[in-house]
Amino acid sequence: WLPLPRRLAWMVLNNLTQLACIKGVFRLSANFSPLTVTVTLSVRKFLSVVLSAVWFGNPWTSLHSIATVLIFGGVFAYSSFGTPPAAKKSDKSE
Repeated sequence: WLPLPRRLAWMVLNNLTQLACIKGVFRLSANFSPLTVTVTLSVRKFLSVVLSAVWFGNPWTSLHSIATVLIFGGVFAYSSFGTPPAAKKSDKSE
């Protein structure tokens, strides 16, 4: 056996986890609405930031809180009010 450099092993592991993640996103987007996909990805990214703050001791600033409120507030508003109805097309068949 040849020794595998540690950085190469981490890179391979990182690529495999990214592959699993992107396959999951494609499966999610194929089976659920865009709103569900957006909420799921936003929660995943939020948890990633929280984990980073805890694991690496990064500070949680007021900007993090503001961004969280804006993102989830926007998703809530979109899910509550939806998109405006599409303008009716006028048939000008002559």
